[in-house]
Amino acid sequence: MTFFGKIGLGRRRIAGSLWRDCGGTAVVEGAVVVPVLMTLFVGVYEFSFFFYQQQLISTGVRDAARYLARYNYTNTSNGATTQCATLTSGSCSSLATAEGYAECIAMYGDTGCTGSARVQGWTSTGTLTITFNQDANTGASTPCGTGYICNSPYSSYVYTVQVSASFVDPSLGLFGFLGLTAPTIAISHTERVVGPG
Repeated sequence: MTFFGKIGLGRRRIAGSLWRDCGGTAVVEGAVVVPVLMTLFVGVYEFSFFFYQQQLISTGVRDAARYLARYNYTNTSNGATTQCATLTSGSCSSLATAEGYAECIAMYGDTGCTGSARVQGWTSTGTLTITFNQDANTGASTPCGTGYICNSPYSSYVYTVQVSASFVDPSLGLFGFLGLTAPTIAISHTERVVGPG
């Protein structure tokens, strides 16, 4: 056998041994599997963070609606304070104050906007939508009952307050990394206005 024949035989043996060699398979498998596992792990963490933020915003919106349902709506004119006849802006002087307090309660948990924010980035006023609705108190269909709000001047209507929030989730970065837009958290809660008590 010539020298070059021995080289060709050696190459075939090396090629055959490389084909059967399993020494580097763990590295190749790891290179394929680790990015997929990391994406799944970060995705689980991202969606858990999203649901946690959604729960915090939901709690804030519910707290704000409950506060507005129990607020004492009054008008002050010439030194006299009277109960508001209707809960519409312009006809009730304390309505704007109550709505401002409700926004602070939703975002910070207190009426002065001085606590720590419930959700990072959810700190600007005007992100809540507060709507007062009135239904005719027709007895059987929407019974008023004997509570405070059924007494004059509210005997003609049953009021409800709806507080809604729409806020883009402060994502941890996975959505942007994947080229997706961060989801919007939209929460709404309605309470019947019952007044102070």
